[in-house]
Amino acid sequence: MRRSLGIVVLVCAMMDVVVGQDFGLPRNPTPAVPKAVDPSFGDAFIGSSVGIAMPMGDLASKDYRNYFSGYANNGYVINFINFHQKFNNNFGLGVNWSRSQFSSEFGLLADEYNNQFRDIDFSAEASSDWVLHGALANFVVNVPHKLVDIDVRVSAGLGRAVRPEIIMEGYERTTGFFVYSWQQKETIVNDFMWGFGVKARLHVTKSFDVFLQSDFQRMKSTFEIENVYVLSFSDFEEITQNFETLSLAVGVGFVLD
Repeated sequence: MRRSLGIVVLVCAMMDVVVGQDFGLPRNPTPAVPKAVDPSFGDAFIGSSVGIAMPMGDLASKDYRNYFSGYANNGYVINFINFHQKFNNNFGLGVNWSRSQFSSEFGLLADEYNNQFRDIDFSAEASSDWVLHGALANFVVNVPHKLVDIDVRVSAGLGRAVRPEIIMEGYERTTGFFVYSWQQKETIVNDFMWGFGVKARLHVTKSFDVFLQSDFQRMKSTFEIENVYVLSFSDFEEITQNFETLSLAVGVGFVLD
């Protein structure tokens, strides 16, 4: 009897020990997984670039039969300010200020007069270059990457065109006497401009980029031009002209957090 009672007590004691043990997992919190690094390296960008600008359409035309021909040659562009601020991972707003300048070949206009009037020697030239400014607001679509970001822009804003002064003169071939003078004075106009562009930014460091950008800009405006004949008589006429340019530029910039 005593032996049976001892066995019962021993079994109860062992069960008590088993129940008292805690076989659960440790209660220490699981370490948090670090968030992925944003490959765009920041939310804002500012830079400047310089490159070649190519006139298109009427501005580049050298056809004397086209009254709106601008006789413009390839020139250069300076993008003084190229800025955007992202408001999420892929979209943002920005601004761009550019200046393009083009030399011209208005002397070709005199060639046609020389072909028509054999007894008069005509010459024509522009006293300065075509100059186009653009101050545009941009809607930006950004495709971020650890190595290269792609920015696609749609732009609208204010354009400014400076039409150069044009002077044509004619002299008798035999005597050299002055017989003809026509001057169109320099004209400046401000109007609505729109465009679009793309920029590829190579991340040299976390905060420094080099980039390649291309932009198309278009502006249509009406000039009131003063014509002066034989240095004394003048009148005014209105010319509505399209301005289209395509540019390719390289630059440097900074990524801002």
